[in-house]
Formats: sequence, C-alpha cells, structure tokens
Amino acid sequence: MEKKKVIEIIHEKVKVANYDDYGKAVISMDDVGDGQMIMDVLEDLKADSTFDFDFDMDKMLLTVHNPEDDLDGFIRRHPSPQKCK
Repeated sequence: MEKKKVIEIIHEKVKVANYDDYGKAVISMDDVGDGQMIMDVLEDLKADSTFDFDFDMDKMLLTVHNPEDDLDGFIRRHPSPQKCK
C-alpha cells in the first residue's frame, strides 16, 4: 500500500475514533497491514499534528491522544471562576 493511502486511512480512523474522557482512543490497524509503513507515516504525522501517537506493531494497535478531547486537561486549562450551583 502506498504512503499516501496509509495517511488517508489513518486520518479517517483518527477522525471517527471513540475517545475516552482522557482524550485517548485505541484504533486497530489490521486492515492497513504494513507495520513499518505505519511507523514511517506516523513520524510524518507527529510533526504536522497536535495528536500524540503510540503504535504497537505486535498487536497492530494505534493509541491516539487528542488533547482537545482530554476533559481533565480542559479543566486544568480552563478553571471555573465560580462554583456550580
């Protein structure tokens, strides 16, 4: 599979991933197949993205951390000036 196609697949999977309250999602990369190609593409994506990527080549799982979906991080970055009623 060519590099451009792998980038498109990763972008699509990251876009529709189900993130938890900590902004993390685990995505299966079994359908891509080539673990080394995924590693090469992730190096390029890390430079152009706010996401953090961790790829487990043995299990073909990509763990993505999206700081925008991290509720704990959001609370730390935006403390409430007043208590909720």
